[in-house]
Amino acid sequence: MTDKPFHPDGFADLRRRAEESTKTGDVRFQGPLSSDEAKRLVHELEVHQNELETQNEELRRSQSELESSRARYFDQYDLAPVGYFTLNENGIIREGNVTGAVLLGMGRSDLVNQPLTRFILPEDQDIYYRHRKELLATRSPQVCELRMVRKDAATFWARLAATPPQDDGSGTPACRTVMSDITDRKAAEELLRANEEFQRDVLNALSAHIAVLDHDGEVIAINSSWERFGRENGATGTGRIGVGANYLEICRNACGDYNDESKAALEGIQSVLSGNRPSFSLEYPCHSPELQRWFLMQVTRSRPYSETDFA
Repeated sequence: MTDKPFHPDGFADLRRRAEESTKTGDVRFQGPLSSDEAKRLVHELEVHQNELETQNEELRRSQSELESSRARYFDQYDLAPVGYFTLNENGIIREGNVTGAVLLGMGRSDLVNQPLTRFILPEDQDIYYRHRKELLATRSPQVCELRMVRKDAATFWARLAATPPQDDGSGTPACRTVMSDITDRKAAEELLRANEEFQRDVLNALSAHIAVLDHDGEVIAINSSWERFGRENGATGTGRIGVGANYLEICRNACGDYNDESKAALEGIQSVLSGNRPSFSLEYPCHSPELQRWFLMQVTRSRPYSETDFA
């Protein structure tokens, strides 16, 4: 913003110009004034003085509002917790706020006329290229996540949310980009991914056949032993006993010689999932044409105090 407050010296300049105008004869009096004319002139001067005082008060109020507006602008723009950047259509930085400068490790003035790509990790340049290409092609807001490099060569994960080019009043189209540091979120996601991978490795290392059911009885995870047993016995695909199958429905639909065991398994699993009991076990036959086989089913709740329980 480039508005300048009205300086008191401006009034002195106005008085000087008025005096010069009087000396040059632009203001003339036609002889002596009568008493009525003098009173009328004094009245007009008083009215004019009041008008000037009112205008002066309006100027002071406008100046105060302008300063308040500047303060709000500073709070909302410069002190925002995210980086704000104005880029031209070629991706050159025209303006950035304080937070954006801090994120990139540079002074605000040093950011001007720098290409944003200067601060993007080389391996992630293609992500930004596709981001800008989509932004300019669709003329709709776009978001991407990539790694950026500060001036000191330190890297961080950033989320860029950009709006399509618009005329900002300068006659040149400008893109608005919001930059957020998401390094902590990315670290948490990586930790979660590593934990899930570790859990899968542990499950797959066990020789027992293991399936994880959600509160509705749907299979949401199985280990290698469970999958291998199903494949060897012709029970493959999500419609049978794999991920996506509903194990409670399998028990309900069971028929033949094992109806009693299937009913007992259904009731036992439901009682654990509903929280009526902490665990359940059942010995049941599962013979094949070649072998007589017995199995031990053990069901436990993995999150007994969660709104979403698993077994």
